[in-house]
Amino acid sequence: MRDRRLLTHGLLPWLLTLAGCTAPQAPVLGDWRGYQRALGYDFARSTELILDGRPGDTEGRYRLLTRSSQPAFGDRSDDVRWSDRWQIRRHRLADGRTLTLVHLSEVPAALLADYIWTDRNVLVPVVDPGHPDLSPAALRTALYPLPRDTFGYGRL
Repeated sequence: MRDRRLLTHGLLPWLLTLAGCTAPQAPVLGDWRGYQRALGYDFARSTELILDGRPGDTEGRYRLLTRSSQPAFGDRSDDVRWSDRWQIRRHRLADGRTLTLVHLSEVPAALLADYIWTDRNVLVPVVDPGHPDLSPAALRTALYPLPRDTFGYGRL
């Protein structure tokens, strides 16, 4: 009797929870992390962006988590969790170059909706699509990919 209770009330639920953390539930195209400034605010947000999909997909669902620390407001941390659709778009610049953009649908107002997907798998935020910025300053706010073997890859 005691062994059955241990499995149903103690050990089994814990093992199932642990097993759920080992692999994403759906295919994950990529998992990126970095620190970004919020539009119109002067504090950095820790940002995690996960694009669900298979290699080669041009659309799917995204999961976004941002955490901001605001020392001016008593070092309070605000988390934003958001999910909707993502889509890859091609954007031709005036000089003839073509960029690959990832567009996030329906992101909250203070967050960026477009990113340049570089050939190094880095997502650089786009503030002005007509004049994308790939400068060292822009790269400081880029989202960098996590290796697929990272603990928690594809999880929020």
